[in-house]
Amino acid sequence: MAKSCKLAIIRLFCVFKKLCAKILNPTTMGELKKDVTFILVLLEQKFPPSFFDIMTHLLFHLVEELEICGLVHAHWMYPIECYMKTLKGYVRNIVRLEGNMVEGYALEEALRFCTEYL
Repeated sequence: MAKSCKLAIIRLFCVFKKLCAKILNPTTMGELKKDVTFILVLLEQKFPPSFFDIMTHLLFHLVEELEICGLVHAHWMYPIECYMKTLKGYVRNIVRLEGNMVEGYALEEALRFCTEYL
């Protein structure tokens, strides 16, 4: 049992590695869909039905999105969301959100300039 679970999880990691690659080979898209199907069948054999929610089903749609939209790293919002978290950390007064973000960014740039160049 443990060996087949390990195999399924390792293959799942390989699928995510292919999804996030910077080079897309269009001839392997059918193989990637078959891999996803096989991985989910392996997981269904070993895990209870409560394990499978919308997130496990999302894997099918990520492969389809890769086929339709192209490279994943070009249209994912994760880097922008991380930067927005940084900007929201500058907010001290809820009334002036944008002004606080601009002041915080300017202060950080000034401190970075002072520490690197002076």
